[in-house]
This record gives sequence, C-alpha cells and structure tokens, in this order.
Amino acid sequence: MLVDVVVDTAPSDPRKRYQLAKALSSLPAPAPTFSAAQQALSIPHAVLMEGRTRETARALIEVVREHGGRATTTPHVAERVAEEPAPAGGSRFGSTVILLALVALAAWAWRWQIRNAPTEISLPDARTVAVAPALDVRVIGDRATPATVRLRCASSLGSGFFVAPDLVLTHAHLLCPAGEPLRAVFPDGRTATAQTVQRDDWLDLALVRVPGAGAAPLPLGDAMSLRNGDRVVFLATPEGPEFMVHQAIVSNTARSLFGLAFLQIDGNVNAGTSGAPLLDGQGRVVGILAGKLDRTEGLGFVLPVNYAYAGEKPLLAPPAEPKPDSARWSTLLARVGDADRIEVSRFAAEDPQPALLDLSTLPGQGLVAVVAQRSNTPVAPRPQNLTFVFRSSGRVLCEVKAVADDWRKLDAATAAGRSRGSRYALWLQKNGLLDDAYQSSVALQLDGCPTDEMADSEAVLQGGDERADRLEM
Repeated sequence: MLVDVVVDTAPSDPRKRYQLAKALSSLPAPAPTFSAAQQALSIPHAVLMEGRTRETARALIEVVREHGGRATTTPHVAERVAEEPAPAGGSRFGSTVILLALVALAAWAWRWQIRNAPTEISLPDARTVAVAPALDVRVIGDRATPATVRLRCASSLGSGFFVAPDLVLTHAHLLCPAGEPLRAVFPDGRTATAQTVQRDDWLDLALVRVPGAGAAPLPLGDAMSLRNGDRVVFLATPEGPEFMVHQAIVSNTARSLFGLAFLQIDGNVNAGTSGAPLLDGQGRVVGILAGKLDRTEGLGFVLPVNYAYAGEKPLLAPPAEPKPDSARWSTLLARVGDADRIEVSRFAAEDPQPALLDLSTLPGQGLVAVVAQRSNTPVAPRPQNLTFVFRSSGRVLCEVKAVADDWRKLDAATAAGRSRGSRYALWLQKNGLLDDAYQSSVALQLDGCPTDEMADSEAVLQGGDERADRLEM
C-alpha cells in the first residue's frame, strides 16, 4: 500500500527549516528535491511526498523528527495529478521556477488593495431586536473549533466550517485545480478527501462534502443583525496546526469590492483567516473571513453569510431563527450596486493600464505571468516593457523585467478560467468590459532572485491597475 507523507509541524526557525530541507533532499532516491521540501515545510499540513512505500515514508518521518518537526502518513490518493517534469537541463533554475510558481498560485488567489471611495459604503440601520446575553469567547471557541477544518491543496491552504454533519462551507477560490483532490484536515489531525458539491465563483462560495465526517455543524445567523461596535469571534491559523480564537469589533462601514459587500472588522486579523467562520455573540455564523486590509494592521474583511442564502441557486437555506433581515440586506445590496456602477464608469473612462491576472508554470517556459490590457483603438496594444517586483515584509527581493508583445483577445472563457487567480477578470466579464481587452503571456527570468527568501513573497506589476491587487490574503 502506498502512502503520502504529510508535514504536520515544521521548525519555526527559518534556518532550521532550511537545514531540514537540505537533509531531506540529500536522502537516497526517492527523495524530495530541495525546493519541494522547502515548499512543503512552509505550509502547515502540506504533502512532502506522494505515493511512497512505508519504508521510504519512515525514513522521511525520522529525518523530520530529528530536526524538531513532525510528519505522518495518509493513504495515497491515486487520482492526484502527477507533477509536470522539470524541463531538461533545468536543474537549479527549474527548481526555482517550480517553487515560485507554487508560491504564486497560493498567494495570488484574490489579492486586492483597497483604494478610496466609492468602495466604502455605510451599513443600513439595524432593526431593534431583543438580544440574548453574549456567550463567553472561550465557550464560543470551544464550540466552533471542532466544526472548523483546514482545506488543503498541493500548494495552498485555507479553512472552512461544517454547516451539516458532512458539508463544509468555504470560499470557492480555496478549491483545488481540476483533477487535484481537496483534503480536509480536522483539528485532531485526521484527514479526509473532500468533494465539491456546489460552487458559485461570483460569490466566491462553495459547499464541499466530507463523507462520514459526522461533525456537529455550526448554527447559522444573520450578518444584518450586527451593529457598529458589536464584538465578534473568529478562528485563524496564522502558523502551525492549531486554530486560534480571536475577538474583533464590527465597523459601521462596509466595502463594495468588485460588486460584492464585505463587512469590516477590527481585530487581530492576519494571515491564515481565509474561509474561517465569523461568529456573533451567540456563536452563530454571520460571515466568512476573506482577508485583511493591505498595509492596515488588524483590519479585516468578511463576506456576509447572507450571500449563501441568496442567488438563483442558494447554497444554504436561511435559518428559521433568527430570521434574516431581508429589508436591511436588500438595502445594503442596493448601495453596493450603486457604488459598483460608479466604479465601472470610472474604469471605462480611465486611461488603460496593464493588470496582472495570473502566475503559472508552462513546460519549457518556467514561470509565466498573464497580463491583461485594454486598447483604445481597434488594434492590439503595442509591445510594453513591464517590471514585476517580488517583495516580502515590505522589502523588495528582486525586480524582473520582461516585454509583453504577443497580445491576444481576452475572451469570456479565458477570463473565467483566470478567475481562480483574479477576481478582476470575473469583474470585467460580468460588466461587459472584455470587448477591448487583450492578454499576453510573459515568461519571467528569475536569475538573481534570492530563492531562499521567496516562499513568503508577493508579486506586483509595477504601474499596473491596482484593482487587480486589492486585498491581502
């Protein structure tokens, strides 16, 4: 029987992780490459190697243990798509490209940067209702933690929570690419394969089934019951395997981002929150954490759970008690629609700017950036010199210059295919802004970039349209 080796915990010290990656890559074949080991050690519960014998797995687990980490085995999922072989002669550069591509695919899912009005909108007045005394934060956390799971792909990690004994609600952008299995990791360390039941890419919501989970689901609430200053609770996994329980305060404003309403909360919102539940004082789910405001410490964004009750094909039935405030919800959606129409008009009147849609790997080309550009004429844009900046913790690691010259029409099908890495592309498609839009695939030469510091970096297109980079995930 073949097994996969999963890294449960890795050394927190970057130098020790580097030494562990070197030790793993120096094992007799089959052994992970240095870059693959570094990538697995940087993501909690990442797969170190797949489809190995138990003897090989034991050797890997022992090395991880000797360096202060912990690894376990899970049954091998035969359906996992095999990795693309590195280009011939790629060696160090090929490994660098694969590492950077995995980091990019994980980091570029819905990364936005907030600008000025009209993204900020006021919340409608809340109706006056009798509210039961709030539960203790510790009680809410104890109830919510067993019902919250991590959702793991080969190169990314997010969260979700049970809304039925075997159904998890999460963000659609956290689902794995086609052909790659999604794994649910329980708080006690158990893992199971999850299957997508329903998804709505525009709302960025999805239901996944975890057969036989038998979890106690979280009760659902109404985001419109929240008032300015209300205390709420959320779960996050900034580092390591355990969920952490945090308190936050609801702001009296919301944001209109690409046609959706996001509530603002002020608390210890950092990395590791995407897909986790936001709970009111009675422990009911009122939203799904989406991320934090770039360059603003602790300010986070939450997709109201009411979106799961709405649309042509609702993902969930609304709770009978408390019954959601449909009037207040309709008012909020109307304000978001007004703000979005202003933003669409502004976009159409502005001078065209390039926008980074995606980063991926292509056989023989390495790391490739997909850039979109509008044209004010009937012909494709002229060749452009572009600069891609890789940075970490506010520090520039390296700059990569490239030329975009092979422009092709950005059609609706292509835009939809890019939606996993770009909410911007979906927004263009929904608002009929693709008629004069083009795309170009640009190969990035990463020579000179410090590969040992790239795992936590982000990529930015210098001078690009900031709408394509709005929210730090």
